[in-house]
Order: sequence, then structure tokens, then C-alpha cells
Amino acid sequence: SPEFIADVQKIAFFAKHEGAVNTSWPMAMDPDINKQVQPFAKGATFIDPLTYLCDAAGCSYADATSKQFLYFDYGHFSSAGATLAISKYWPSFAAGGEVAKVREQAPTVTR
Repeated sequence: SPEFIADVQKIAFFAKHEGAVNTSWPMAMDPDINKQVQPFAKGATFIDPLTYLCDAAGCSYADATSKQFLYFDYGHFSSAGATLAISKYWPSFAAGGEVAKVREQAPTVTR
């Protein structure tokens, strides 16, 4: 997943303070890092979340619709971020997909 210069909640605070309306920010890492690592996968499926979460302007740190943070710090996926990243590769995990329907019907844990 992309790494940011700071915790995404801090980025969101400063972006809002500056009047930014989008929910993306430049990465703090080399965007070509996954291209350099991919040859070492040696036949394994290599999943590059940068493909779906980033563009030339930066990487999304929050869902544009729900405003949920996609990371819980500077670069580790939150539940919302992990779900989004996985759903881009396997649509059955997306909202309304088969896995999502099963997950919605699953009982919840109460304590």
C-alpha cells in the first residue's frame, strides 16, 4: 500500500484547513517500488494496490463517498482500505458482490 509522509488523519486535517476538496495526497515512497519488486514474485500473483489507489496527482487516503479513512496511520490499510483494495482485484468482495452478501448476512459478535 502507499506510504504517506504522516498519519492520514493529520493529512486530512491540514488539507481541510488549506481548503482542499479532494482526498488524495502524494506518496512518501518511490511509486515505482512495486515494479522493482515484482520480478521477485517468481510466478506468484503480484498485487499492486498503487494501480487502483493512486494516479499522477497522488493516492487516495479516504473514500470520496463515505469519507472513511483507507489507512489507520501513514500506510497500513484500515478495514475500509483493505476492503476497497481487495474489491478492485476481486469484484466478488465489492459491495453487492457475493462475498459481501455473505458477510452482510453473517451473525455479529456481541459481548
